[in-house]
Amino acid sequence: EPRAAYSDEYLLRAALAESAPGPLGHSSSSSSLSASCSFSLLRVPSCSADLSSAGAPSEGWQRTYRLCDNLRRSMEHGAALTSDGSVFVPSAVWHQRGARFTNLGAKSAAFDELSSQTAPFASLDFSDGELLLRELGVYCEALDAIQLALSRALPASCGIASAPYAGAVQQQAEPDAASRLMRSLGNAFAKTLVSGGAERNFANSSAYTAQLRAMLLSLAGLQRLHERCAAADAPPTLARALHLLERAHRFVRDVVLVLVSSDVALLLARYLRKAEESFVLDDVG
Repeated sequence: EPRAAYSDEYLLRAALAESAPGPLGHSSSSSSLSASCSFSLLRVPSCSADLSSAGAPSEGWQRTYRLCDNLRRSMEHGAALTSDGSVFVPSAVWHQRGARFTNLGAKSAAFDELSSQTAPFASLDFSDGELLLRELGVYCEALDAIQLALSRALPASCGIASAPYAGAVQQQAEPDAASRLMRSLGNAFAKTLVSGGAERNFANSSAYTAQLRAMLLSLAGLQRLHERCAAADAPPTLARALHLLERAHRFVRDVVLVLVSSDVALLLARYLRKAEESFVLDDVG
């Protein structure tokens, strides 16, 4: 089934379920300790001030960026990831010493590139519609290059499909020299990533978490731009950018959230295992 047919929260729940021996939020282990730890970690306490447990937004792109924001907040002080508040991730999950991630070199390079390509949108002048369309067109080319490179560099089990628009980008205006340079840099990055790139090793998950947080913060600027262009009172020049912003949203959903949700599942499974081991050692002692 195509990845795009899945809801954002379904991706997260599926990744979490695959990392655990039983259904989400419960362990099938005979150990009551394991079951209680799983439940207390994944079930967010009832709190009227917790807006993350409010109903999910109706628009798909809003749900995607809501989950990105919840992931970032979970890194900072813990947060519920799902709209019903059933999956809560403490910040300690993201800061475990000795954690090892799969395909770390490729993901780190991709997230660094994504952050650098997305950051300019936080200060982009929305009043110049033609400039916005041109910059978004180049940006989408860069996203296609990243997705295509990841689809080649990562194993098929990671679930990253080749970019649907790669090689078929239609520019809104003739690209200037700066745009051509950005596109060539994106292509150079793709070649570097496919060839393997430099493998990166982190002593603990905090360093990788800091990189993820910076990337998610940069996506907040893209979210604000999408909100402005989708507003009912948006001028026609901004409304014309929605199809490009939807392409960017699909990249965030089908690439960023797919990869980050697998990292969350890995960290949660490790966190629960370490908690259970510590209780067993204390009981033996």
